[in-house]
Amino acid sequence: MIKNISYNDKKVTGEINSLVGDAYSWFERIKIAGIKGSPKFKVLLARENIKNIFLKTNSNGLCPIELRPKGIIVWFSW
Repeated sequence: MIKNISYNDKKVTGEINSLVGDAYSWFERIKIAGIKGSPKFKVLLARENIKNIFLKTNSNGLCPIELRPKGIIVWFSW
C-alpha cells in the first residue's frame, strides 16, 4: 500500500494504524531493547510506480524503516 501522508489526514493515519498497529510507546520501546528508528537505507530494486516517485523527488531512493507491532513501514519522500 502506498499512501501520501504529506498532510495530516486522520482517515489515512487510522488506516495505516489498523494495518500495522500503532507506533510503540516510549515504555514499550524500552521494554524491547529500544527502537530508535533506522538509518536511511538505499532502495536498490522497486516497482515502476515507486521508481517514478523517487524520480520526482530528491530523495535518491533513501528510506527509513519503522517497526510496528504488526509489520513495518517504509517511509519515503514524495
